[in-house]
Amino acid sequence: MSFSIILRAKCSGIVLGVTLTLVGCGVSDEQDLTEWMQEQRNSFRPKVQSITEPKKFLPNPYRTEAAEDPFNSKKLAEGGGVDLESAEAKNSALIEPELKRRREPLEGFPLDTFAFVGTLEKSKAKIGLLKVNEQLYQVSLGNYLGPNYGKILSISETEISLRELIQETGGEWVEKTTAIPIQENRK
Repeated sequence: MSFSIILRAKCSGIVLGVTLTLVGCGVSDEQDLTEWMQEQRNSFRPKVQSITEPKKFLPNPYRTEAAEDPFNSKKLAEGGGVDLESAEAKNSALIEPELKRRREPLEGFPLDTFAFVGTLEKSKAKIGLLKVNEQLYQVSLGNYLGPNYGKILSISETEISLRELIQETGGEWVEKTTAIPIQENRK
């Protein structure tokens, strides 16, 4: 029994000695590292440029009591040199009939989605063939296409021409002629 206690004491003494040796080496290396880091901190001086002080912001008060509405249709018409009364009369003459009629199915598609693929003749009237979303539609004079009240004016072998109503920034409605050219098969 005494032999095992002595052996344990010797083993623990060896373990203790090795541990103290390692700790001693570790402290020394750590101290050297700490000293080197302190030297580096002391030797490094960052160069900081001074920033100019920002300008003081002085808000400009905005008073709306006497101000005119910038989106007033009369003011917009005056700026464009348009007689407001005649413009309103012209606008109503152009747009009112379009607003009162029933919209047609092909008015729900933008013009750039139409592909004019050919024509037919039925009872001496030309019929245009339009392809939209992989479906083929027949259109004739007076039909409507696209979102801008596009009314078909003529159908030829090469194109379908139509009249569109477009609202300008001043609120005025203007007529614009547009054409959908025939799509040739490209291989």
